[in-house]
Amino acid sequence: MSVQNNLRELRLSKGLTQQRLAELAQISLTLVSRLENEERSPRFDIADRIAAALEVPLEVVFPKFALRRSPAMASKE
Repeated sequence: MSVQNNLRELRLSKGLTQQRLAELAQISLTLVSRLENEERSPRFDIADRIAAALEVPLEVVFPKFALRRSPAMASKE
């Protein structure tokens, strides 16, 4: 399953429209659409806000950011 399909499925499972997710994450409707249609990849801060709006860990919706929050990785920086 692609990240974008995962985003769409999570959004729908929460009963949210693209518009409502955009409002909750404080991003544009256009960006939500572009993310779901694989036209864009989110920056870390945007991904974090989307995950918070969906009430799921960041890694669930955007696995590429999983290492970003890893304590092991943080100690190596």
